[in-house]
Amino acid sequence: GLLQSGQMMERLARDLSRGLPSTRFVAPTARSISSIFGLGPAWFDTIKHYSRGDLPDGMETSSNELIDFVESEMKLFQLGPSRFLFVGFSAGGSLAAFTALRAPWQIGGLALLGTHGPPQLSGKVQTVPTLQCHGATDGMVKANAALESVERLRQYGCEVQFSTYEGVGHTISEDMLLEVRNWIKSRLQICDAMNGKEPHDAKPAPLDPDSMIDEDELRRHVSHMSTSPSDPLPSSSPASSSDADVAVSRCQESGWSSSTDTPRGFAIQTTEADLMALLLAYDLPLAACQVTLTRFGDIDKCLEFLLDS
Repeated sequence: GLLQSGQMMERLARDLSRGLPSTRFVAPTARSISSIFGLGPAWFDTIKHYSRGDLPDGMETSSNELIDFVESEMKLFQLGPSRFLFVGFSAGGSLAAFTALRAPWQIGGLALLGTHGPPQLSGKVQTVPTLQCHGATDGMVKANAALESVERLRQYGCEVQFSTYEGVGHTISEDMLLEVRNWIKSRLQICDAMNGKEPHDAKPAPLDPDSMIDEDELRRHVSHMSTSPSDPLPSSSPASSSDADVAVSRCQESGWSSSTDTPRGFAIQTTEADLMALLLAYDLPLAACQVTLTRFGDIDKCLEFLLDS
């Protein structure tokens, strides 16, 4: 949205990623320009008055940048456009809708939150499955504007699911977030089914109970990895929970990342594939993810433990 950066969206992306361990979230930041609220990140001009059907200055440029970025991601990860979903709030929703409709390929879905939606377009556009959510008491973008967006998208041939939330203003509520997360999961499963693939969020295979370790030992292992990643795992030695917590904190502050900790071409088992997604999304050391998954055998519990630590 207007005057918001990718860093400000990090908490939202983390919340959305729960239950979607194999999904990569990218939050770009617009260039800083003058806006109705002052100088700051904005995808297009918000000061001038535009006639119906006219594009705001900067919207096409920002849209082209987004298209170029998605195409670079397609090449990097060898993914088709149907594996990409756009989620946009407020002004970001207008840009996301405009880009999804005019892109040279069709993405897997579009989620619009608290937004006016796309501008009036002419000619052939992409028919993108869309979720639009809006706060009933939104004072920045009136509910009527959201209804107009829904009607416009349906005129373009898009299948639109529309939800309003009582008592919600120009923000993203917890219930709205939950609906978006479930919608993302559903869209990706539909994409997998259409391409004849197994769902990407499948649970790992059951692990041998004998390989499990208790939580105190797990904390010692994570503590050791955070300070001496090249050393072997320690033997059972006394260590307090507070010491482990400090070590885990140090680990998260030390700059561990997939680019520095994971050798190129490093082979991992199929059941550990989700751990790589955790690395990318949460900047966690691979060894900590592996030990935690061994303990819990469940991606969601693994993620919750690592984040709480």
